[in-house]
Amino acid sequence: RDRESPLKYEICKYLGKNEMIINNDVEAEYRLLKKINVEGIITTNWDLLLEKTFPEFNVFIGQEKLIFNNSVDVGETYKIHGCISRPNSLVVTSKDYEEFHQKNPYLAAKLLTIFMEHPIVFLGYNIGDSNVHSILSSIIKILDKKTIEKLKDRLIFCERDESVSETSMTDGNYLINELNLPIKRIKDSSSDEVYEVLANNNRKLPLKILRHMNHMVYDFVKNSKSRSK
Repeated sequence: RDRESPLKYEICKYLGKNEMIINNDVEAEYRLLKKINVEGIITTNWDLLLEKTFPEFNVFIGQEKLIFNNSVDVGETYKIHGCISRPNSLVVTSKDYEEFHQKNPYLAAKLLTIFMEHPIVFLGYNIGDSNVHSILSSIIKILDKKTIEKLKDRLIFCERDESVSETSMTDGNYLINELNLPIKRIKDSSSDEVYEVLANNNRKLPLKILRHMNHMVYDFVKNSKSRSK
């Protein structure tokens, strides 16, 4: 499609060779990850590990899919930087990042609704990560100080530190655009305890039924035509 396409194709071919065999040293942690109960996943990863781990989740690749599909925020994975199943969707070059940031307002609005309704657990990202900073910065732009307080206890950053002997959770602040964003910081040597807590977060209804009911209500409200069902 453009001069970057061959690079993206080669990246996807290289990552596709990995059959997602889990290393022995993280196998127990991965088994716990598979048991967690969450409403959705937002990732910048390109590989297919999350599809393998949560096969019942609907997958949205890139921002366009979020705009033109009826997302119901139940059992969904948002691959905001693309996926190896669609090479041209990858956000990898400086040009891709520029286009991604230009389209950020819609993504920020979508994520804001998620952030307001659910706690968000950040895994595998440093607090200063540029991707996280960019998304939070976009969200902050459309909030005032009073509304920001409503995000308190909703942003939970898990920081892995192998020198830590005991898991701890503390209150903290993330300074962004001269505003203090209240956050929770968890320090641990592995994510086992976090996964165990999320695994015990039992659903009242199975995911498929919940999503089906959500679609039915959405469809009923959206369509003005009377139908028997």
